[in-house]
Amino acid sequence: MGTAAPASPGEALSMLQAAAGYLKAADYAEFPAVTVGAVLLALECADAAGAVARGRALNAFDAKDGHEDDGQKTTGAWLANIGGVTRAEAGAHRSWGKLVTGHPLIAAAMGERLDDDSPVMSKSRARKLCAVTGKIPGPHRQDADKILAEAARAGAGLSELMFLAAEILTRTAPADDDDGGEYPDGTLHLQTTLDGAGVLTGELTPECAAAVQAVLGALSARCGPEDDRTQDQRLHDGLYDAMRRLLGSELLPKKNSHSTQAVVHIGLADLLALPGASPLQLDWTARLAARWAGHRAASSEDHGGDGAAWITGPAARGITCDAALFPVVTGDPDVGVLDELVKLCVDLDGHLHRSDNDAAQAAHSEVAADRAAHARRVEELVLEIIGKAAALLSGEAGLASFLRRNLLGGMSLGGPSLPLDVGDVDDIPWWIRRAVHTRDQKCRWPTGCGQPTWATEPHHVTHRADHGPTAVENLYDLCYYHHHILVHQKGWTIKTRPDGTLEATSPDGRVYTEHTRPPPARPG
Repeated sequence: MGTAAPASPGEALSMLQAAAGYLKAADYAEFPAVTVGAVLLALECADAAGAVARGRALNAFDAKDGHEDDGQKTTGAWLANIGGVTRAEAGAHRSWGKLVTGHPLIAAAMGERLDDDSPVMSKSRARKLCAVTGKIPGPHRQDADKILAEAARAGAGLSELMFLAAEILTRTAPADDDDGGEYPDGTLHLQTTLDGAGVLTGELTPECAAAVQAVLGALSARCGPEDDRTQDQRLHDGLYDAMRRLLGSELLPKKNSHSTQAVVHIGLADLLALPGASPLQLDWTARLAARWAGHRAASSEDHGGDGAAWITGPAARGITCDAALFPVVTGDPDVGVLDELVKLCVDLDGHLHRSDNDAAQAAHSEVAADRAAHARRVEELVLEIIGKAAALLSGEAGLASFLRRNLLGGMSLGGPSLPLDVGDVDDIPWWIRRAVHTRDQKCRWPTGCGQPTWATEPHHVTHRADHGPTAVENLYDLCYYHHHILVHQKGWTIKTRPDGTLEATSPDGRVYTEHTRPPPARPG
């Protein structure tokens, strides 16, 4: 028995929510495979129809300035803040509004079913086809969409539909018009994930793809027989290497007369995770690392954050080896310590302002007053009060301020700006870099490399995190692979020998010096 069509949006939404609720809670393990398959096909059709419905509804909502009723600046902001979707997804929703308007015949086929109940036009197919027909000149675009929609209704597969779309585009495009459509040839989208990693998607123009292949081909070659990275890993590292080289050059446009720089956030917990740390410090850094993860995740979703990368773990240790550090300490007021602070202040006042009578009585007591003990107690109270004041002003960040000051010069705890403490450790000065480059001439990896000086960077043999000095004798040129992949990711160690040569030790204990042969190639 057929289902009566709804008579209003409210009735349709009630039916939709009831059906969705049933399907969401259904125990599909109890159903035969043919039933589950029918559900999946129906959901694909509903998903396509829902995309069209959303696009049309958003167009109407936008035309009525509906976002203003909820105090939002744009429909996209309304989707993100009221609808609860991510900003990337809000942009995707808006794109369906454009597709529905520009390709109504394709939209009409979305949600329809073939005889076998499979969708005539899924969301993904519609996107791919409209990306092609969007380039077709206006007078022919609707005719092209009609041909493709009818072919889809006849059961044509994606390859057949793309063949038709490309052929129509070639036949209708003016000879002197490279791109007269609404969809650009090249697109690129970079989205940051919860853990700070990035997802890069897009479609490159032929000329852009050729340039990228040329650059990555040069930077993704294997670096010696010990290089066991996969092709994909080498391409990733090649892209990172290319970006770092570009940042280190003067080729990028300047911002406010300053060279373009990459800004990276590294939690103090990572900088303090050194060998031999006390249990108290390890406990504190563990709790701080958890809070740091929360800040990092929030930044990734907050309007793109501050445009910086938030790095933790081994990557943070590696990047601090050659970077300008700007420690920033922040925190929240902790009024819970106020009572304890008042009691300590009263106790200190009592010790500092004893009356002469009190002192005389203490002198004639059975146990004479211990002046040294009194002085020690005053000192202890002062330190406790300073600690409580730091906790009051900046919570656990008071401890961070104390530790940062000790790490960066031993300044006293009573210095200014406990709630927000910004320090500065300069990058490797250019004259030290020049001296190191002049001495090394190439990557100094003990088993050999061959990368020239301009493709290397100074590496602190004793890491900066381990208080290694920024001095010529502690710096040696290494290429990106040997510096970041082998040393900072795979755990190789490198040290200077008495004769000035370098020695590298693999994680499994193999030792190589600049006078030994490289390890043999791996079989197979």
